[in-house]
Amino acid sequence: MDYQQPIIIEKIGEILREPLPNSTAEIIKQLNSLAPLRYELLMKTAEITVLLYDKRAQYLWPKEKDKTELDRKTFLDAQTGIIEADYILLKEVIDLAKERVQMLKTLLKIHYRGK
Repeated sequence: MDYQQPIIIEKIGEILREPLPNSTAEIIKQLNSLAPLRYELLMKTAEITVLLYDKRAQYLWPKEKDKTELDRKTFLDAQTGIIEADYILLKEVIDLAKERVQMLKTLLKIHYRGK
């Protein structure tokens, strides 16, 4: 089975690409669309972390006289690079989602104060 990028990255990416809403109803709608994805994002991050460690363990060469540390690292990175990139991307998506939620909460407070 070939590795595929987690779908959750695209799901959250679609929400994050939306402009910040202007109305209270739209703010609440965007908050509600992010809320159910939090658990899925957490689970996918845990899953990809385990996958990354498993792949690293699977492809870690034992020390050999004819292989340098650079050889070992290059081979390991080649085998796990895509998974590691997605792991880093997931961590960044988590941060961006947290920032978006914080901005939406701030906008919501501003909207309620203005009424």
